[in-house]
Amino acid sequence: MAKKTTGGKGTKISSKAPVKKVSSVEKVKKQAQGHASDAKGLRFEMDVMAAYDKKGWKCTPRYKFRDLEIDIYGKKDDSWEGVSYLLVECKGKEHVTASDVMRFMKKVGQFYKSLPEDYVGDKAGVTAVLAHTGTVNADALDVGKSHKPRIQFKKF
Repeated sequence: MAKKTTGGKGTKISSKAPVKKVSSVEKVKKQAQGHASDAKGLRFEMDVMAAYDKKGWKCTPRYKFRDLEIDIYGKKDDSWEGVSYLLVECKGKEHVTASDVMRFMKKVGQFYKSLPEDYVGDKAGVTAVLAHTGTVNADALDVGKSHKPRIQFKKF
């Protein structure tokens, strides 16, 4: 149980709970694993972005929108169909879960709501893609189908 003591300036709380000391070697190993994971994820994002660049999208990595970050943001301007947007979330992990899809849906929803309506009352086309390297469980697929715009799942 924490013990509350008062001294000359304010309140000091002391605890008798044991504190696990982590060696500096363990800290460095964890940091190295984190950097390796970040580099692997960035390579995956660049590969996915290159694939969409080849399809005619003008892509930007790590696009900041309000307080959210979209892994890949793309835009295509067609003289006949008008402006279309591409939002891609990259998941380079073994299993994509429903919570992964729901977090992406939140980003897509906020982006979609911010788009202005054109003179016909329609919003610009938004293509939402969850790019992945592993498997997508059935719940995640169901959640993605229930969203507007519908989430597309693409394995790379």
